[in-house]
Amino acid sequence: MIYIWRHFFMSIMSIKLSVQAVLKFYSKVDRKLSKVKNQTGLRCLPGCGQCCNKADLETTVLEFLPAAQYLFRNNRADEILEKCNRAQDDGICIFYSGINSLERGGFCTIYEYRGLICRLFGFSASLNKHGNPVLSTCKPIKSEFINEITLADEYINKGINLPVVSQYYSQLYNIDYNLSTRFYPVNKAIRLAIEKVMMDNAFRNIPA
Repeated sequence: MIYIWRHFFMSIMSIKLSVQAVLKFYSKVDRKLSKVKNQTGLRCLPGCGQCCNKADLETTVLEFLPAAQYLFRNNRADEILEKCNRAQDDGICIFYSGINSLERGGFCTIYEYRGLICRLFGFSASLNKHGNPVLSTCKPIKSEFINEITLADEYINKGINLPVVSQYYSQLYNIDYNLSTRFYPVNKAIRLAIEKVMMDNAFRNIPA
């Protein structure tokens, strides 16, 4: 019995510390991406939510743990969990809100707590078969910022580092390996993150 309670206590502390660690990591990611945007001139098109309007997005539970904790603290966890259960796991992210008046418009309803993949997309690099970084961005940015794309490629060729997706995900592994190594359709990852937070908070409130 002592072992069971110790396991629950460590799990609760682990969630709390993981959320704090992910948020601290996201601050570092955002600073890096801000520097990349300033150096290259790359940026998202106003009102464009095309990257979110995808039904094949996969992500990890860990990167949406801060969002789940935020929803729980604001008494929205049950509401969003129900929305997750109604939505298709492999459908468009439930946090995406489209704008009908714009052809590709839309926005994230939890932007501050969005996942790592959401932060990196469009302004990061992937490694090619030779292990060299290659700019990974979206079609709207490629079509609208031709000169800036060239500048970003020059930065890479000069050895100036753009965030490499695989390397940044490896930093998540150091926070919580179990919650960061398996990828799920985005709505399933969100649902699992909320369930994890709700369960841990339920155990936190069990009388001693």
